[in-house]
Amino acid sequence: MPSKPTSRFIEATLNICRRLVKETVAHFEEQESGRGQSQYARALYHQALVYAASGKEKLRKRSVAAARQALEEVCGECSLPIPQTEKELEKSDFEAILELGFV
Repeated sequence: MPSKPTSRFIEATLNICRRLVKETVAHFEEQESGRGQSQYARALYHQALVYAASGKEKLRKRSVAAARQALEEVCGECSLPIPQTEKELEKSDFEAILELGFV
């Protein structure tokens, strides 16, 4: 039976995730193409997930709001339907646009 991860291991993993997501957000923030901006929106969403795992609810909410705004801008520019505002963003909101090649 595998042992339960220690809090030290979890914190180290979260630190790695934070660094990688931060680098990804910074990289795609500078991209002007629709695909780059879509990746930027998705990176902000993943940043929110890392904040949630870290227990940083205020930062999670900010990242979700920024991700939604970025996704709405991409959808508006590409004449795609904008995800419903009543529900929390989900991974599938980004995958439908990026993975299916709409942008």
